[in-house]
Amino acid sequence: GYEVCCRLGNALDPTSHYARGFHPTATAGTYGAAAAAAKLFGLSKEQIISAFGVSGSQAAGSLQFLVNGAWNKRYQVGAAAMNGVIAATLARNDFIGSSDSV
Repeated sequence: GYEVCCRLGNALDPTSHYARGFHPTATAGTYGAAAAAAKLFGLSKEQIISAFGVSGSQAAGSLQFLVNGAWNKRYQVGAAAMNGVIAATLARNDFIGSSDSV
């Protein structure tokens, strides 16, 4: 999960991701958490694809917290972990996620 998160975070190009107003830890973190949960659950390739498809719908992380020092950043990291586990749990239970999460 950690490797997926880091590789995706680097592929997003953190500088341009920030410029678009997104927090990479929150967006890439959802996929990393889904990958970790998928590994723990022993999901099949098809189920992992579904989990990533669901992750694409859940990934979020606005940088708006920088405006006033809001606590959203703290929430976003935990929400990414929770959403990744939810995505993998749905896939484990035969929920069909989109096949292309981009």
